[in-house]
Amino acid sequence: MPWWIALLNTVAALLSVVFAAITLARPNQFIPPTLRRQTDRFAAATYAVRAIPLGLAVVVVVWVAPAGIATAFLLGVACVAQVGDLVLGVVHRVWGMAGGAGSVVVFHAVGVAAAAGVVG
Repeated sequence: MPWWIALLNTVAALLSVVFAAITLARPNQFIPPTLRRQTDRFAAATYAVRAIPLGLAVVVVVWVAPAGIATAFLLGVACVAQVGDLVLGVVHRVWGMAGGAGSVVVFHAVGVAAAAGVVG
């Protein structure tokens, strides 16, 4: 995997970790007022419990083992998770979430191709 693809995936994964941590600390930080409810702390925790370890795993793996099927698989899982965030952002009209997740989908998809040896 070229260094710049690893760097894009690192930045994207770290941003996901940061947003998850902020959301865990302040559940309504990025939620429009019309979507807020009492269970937001639980929703934030379920998001963070997935996003933080997955993001940190991506950060490590793209540098330690930038090529191979395991890296491609991990980036594929991260890509699918971001597709879910993209869909949620579009459905609920949270355009910042949709745009951010959409960008990360592209970065992770390119990372999958690079790790699998298709591009790079």
